[in-house]
Amino acid sequence: MKWIDNLKTSVKLIGSFVIMGIIAGVVGIFGILYIRVIDKADTRLYENYTVPIMQLNEMGVSFQRIRVNIRDAILTEDAEAQKKNYDTINELSAQMDSTAAEYEALIETEEMRKTFDEYSSAKANFSPYLDQMIALDKAGKSEEAKTILLGNAYLSAKE
Repeated sequence: MKWIDNLKTSVKLIGSFVIMGIIAGVVGIFGILYIRVIDKADTRLYENYTVPIMQLNEMGVSFQRIRVNIRDAILTEDAEAQKKNYDTINELSAQMDSTAAEYEALIETEEMRKTFDEYSSAKANFSPYLDQMIALDKAGKSEEAKTILLGNAYLSAKE
């Protein structure tokens, strides 16, 4: 190691800065590579787990809004308000179906499948009552629709 002692101070300083630069460059390259790996994992986590949670929330909110709108449609005497409620129900139903299809495409785990199956079952149980209430109310039989709303439809929605 006598040859290092024989080098000029400027060469020693420049050499040490070059070595430090190489070390910093290697650390930087590894950092960038691993940040990309983390970014991909984070994107996957967001798209496959966070987005479905938001979709489940949207479906639940839409379902509750459908229940509120059918109740309001049955209880109102105003034809315009009733039509507006039915239009809202149709929009929310279409939105729920679209969101459910998006959610189903993202299912990755058994828990997600179970949750979707529970949603599908609840919707399938409630939909006939919804259709029946709408038909009765449009036929002027709002008392019969109200009986279904407070009876079987209420029980079905609570399941």
